[in-house]
Amino acid sequence: FFLQEDFHGKNMLLDSSTHIMTGLIDWSDTILAPLEQEFWVWEWSPGDGIDKAAARYQDLTNLSIDVASARTWCHLNEIADYVEQSDSGDRLGAEDSARHIRRWISEGK
Repeated sequence: FFLQEDFHGKNMLLDSSTHIMTGLIDWSDTILAPLEQEFWVWEWSPGDGIDKAAARYQDLTNLSIDVASARTWCHLNEIADYVEQSDSGDRLGAEDSARHIRRWISEGK
């Protein structure tokens, strides 16, 4: 799949009268990857956001998302970020990544 990899509110263009998304900007992180990789961002949300997003996507598209795979993509990305941040001296970034990792471990993910 062709993935945008930076999908959030600040990169969406919305019609001001209908509030319908009409465009998406910031394609600098675009990749070719499994569809599950687009869902890994939901793992950062507390609770079961990734499960809800995957279920809603399946309802709308009839395509299923392997949530375990999406979580794995997120965890691997966060570990890589932690290593990069630690190596570059980005103490705040490393602490943030470590906080996510500790939360996932405590939640048994």
